Amino acid sequence: MAGWAATRKRWRPTTGRWSCAPQTPVTLTNRGVALSDLGRNEHALADHDRSLELRPDDPDTLNNRGVALYGLGRYRQAVRSYERASRVYEENGAPSALPHANRGKALYRLIWFHEWHLQSAVDAFRRALDLDEENLRARNGLGVCLLERGKPADAAVEFLHAAEQAPDDPDFRYNYAVACARQKRTDRAKTELAQLLDDHAGYEPARRALDLLNAPPSRPDLWQAWTQGSDLR
Repeated sequence: MAGWAATRKRWRPTTGRWSCAPQTPVTLTNRGVALSDLGRNEHALADHDRSLELRPDDPDTLNNRGVALYGLGRYRQAVRSYERASRVYEENGAPSALPHANRGKALYRLIWFHEWHLQSAVDAFRRALDLDEENLRARNGLGVCLLERGKPADAAVEFLHAAEQAPDDPDFRYNYAVACARQKRTDRAKTELAQLLDDHAGYEPARRALDLLNAPPSRPDLWQAWTQGSDLR
């Protein structure tokens, strides 16, 4: 899967089929999820807001509302919606990793404005993993943050764990190779990228990174590969 799709409670109705359905919280939330899947996040947000008017503080809807806000680039509002979802899940006695992982992703988007958002993102990803240690998107997000903090060895541990659990996901394997390269483990990075291209010949980030690693040593400035899988592309 290219990119890190925001985690939501997922239904897959078709929007046309639901357009004449009764305006209940369930139908509105389901349609909102389908609209976000189609990239129509403004309409999705309207459905989620209407659903919350009918059923305030429903945690699934709050989480899905955050997904729509994230898709609109409204990251601060997305963070607040995920925080509400997390709180309600906790109050209901059923804590969920989903809003924590999503909150971490949104906070990561805000690090360009304030550095403290990076630590908040790390905390959110760690909380998600406390609740579900096999939430691989949270683990990948934690690795991205650790790499951003200049801790490639720690990041590599997270990426490798995710890659071992989901070997068919090229993002995790690519990120592991990036972490190896940042540790100056160039040969290991090249091997990982070559194997990744054997399995996913069309995965262009790996091809570009391998070309950069094979560039003449006199051009170290060419090494500018970025991590993938957290909507960083």
